[in-house]
Amino acid sequence: MGVLRFGKQETVTCIVDVDARGGGGEPACLAFKTSIYWAGGGVYLSDDGYVLKPRGSGNTYYELSNAARDGQVEGLPSPLPPYSIPFMEYFGGYSLWWAIGAVIVWGVGVKKVRRHKQVAFAAKQSATPIDRGPPRLDTNGDRFVYETIKATLASGESIQHQAYACSWDYTNEKAGDAVFFLVLTTDRLCVIKSRKGAFGILYENEGVDVIDRRTIAAAAVDHGNVLFITTADGIQRGYVVKATGALSNQQSFLMNVGRILSRA
Repeated sequence: MGVLRFGKQETVTCIVDVDARGGGGEPACLAFKTSIYWAGGGVYLSDDGYVLKPRGSGNTYYELSNAARDGQVEGLPSPLPPYSIPFMEYFGGYSLWWAIGAVIVWGVGVKKVRRHKQVAFAAKQSATPIDRGPPRLDTNGDRFVYETIKATLASGESIQHQAYACSWDYTNEKAGDAVFFLVLTTDRLCVIKSRKGAFGILYENEGVDVIDRRTIAAAAVDHGNVLFITTADGIQRGYVVKATGALSNQQSFLMNVGRILSRA
């Protein structure tokens, strides 16, 4: 994990050993110095030019006079040899801006992908008539979800659609950690709370929340796979319905539930 840095960091890099001596008479090399100004990440890199560096002394250095910089001091090469600052120093020196840029590009890319998915989804939905169920019961997962709610049905109530979903994290605009089985009946939207499995979907009932369909004020799919529901009390809920081979009705749920609820 990276460490946040703050303040000024100087780096002194030898170019060539020279006959000139340091202030204490020690052997030296001609070097160049750079400074990076940190504020969590690198904000700015400064090329500070030539210095005299005692050999093997870390970042200790002596400033060069103007005459020395012009190659007019005995023991220094004339002209002074060129140098180039390594790319990784530049990268570190401006790393804060690289990071900000990467976040912006990532965010724009995610939004673009979501828009594309939603356009494709809306086009497919508009070309498909509403299906009011019942759901297919091809897999063990299908049958588990169906039987869990079937036992609670009132007289005249039937199951229309069902799916596996995870919560929508409104703060970070991404899939959240909670997982559910969603069941739309002719009277209710049932939310079966479950747990994430390490190796797949767990068919567990950790409790059922029920939303009366008469209290649903708005329902629609956005981002191509997120069902958003708003109830009359102003509470918003988002459910991310992803494709999975373990259940047969994921796409059918997305294609139909928003339209059924919005026309109820």
